[in-house]
Amino acid sequence: SFVLAVKSKILGKIIGGMYSKLSSYGFSTGLEFTYAIQEGVAINSKIVLGDRDVDVTLSRLSDAISATDLNAVDFSTLDKELASEIDMGDMDSKDLDKSQISDLIETMKQRDNVTKLMKQLRNQMPKVYEALVQERDEYMAKGINGEDSSQVM
Repeated sequence: SFVLAVKSKILGKIIGGMYSKLSSYGFSTGLEFTYAIQEGVAINSKIVLGDRDVDVTLSRLSDAISATDLNAVDFSTLDKELASEIDMGDMDSKDLDKSQISDLIETMKQRDNVTKLMKQLRNQMPKVYEALVQERDEYMAKGINGEDSSQVM
């Protein structure tokens, strides 16, 4: 519907703004996909673009956020678990410098921290988790399972 399309576009603009901010600090978002494609081409592997359309994900995410009581979400639990690993000083999130953002990104990329984040997301915002992670995982698995996995990158 028109309303869902508008909500999807607004959410896309917000996320795009976040990526622009990261780019302004010199971070190359999406570089892992470029490297994956280059490696796939180098070994003559079939490249499968397995993620679903971003507009579908954004629409589902918008619906999930609308259906989630954000006031009931306890963000402090995850903050406490990760705070000891990130030197944020006394900075407000809007005042982070490049070094702090880099530390935060590197910390969040560690497998244990990704697991913690996903567990928190699944427990505290199940509809958001479903839209961002579960549905996309299922979509990608169906796409990959339909291919000869020995030749798929």
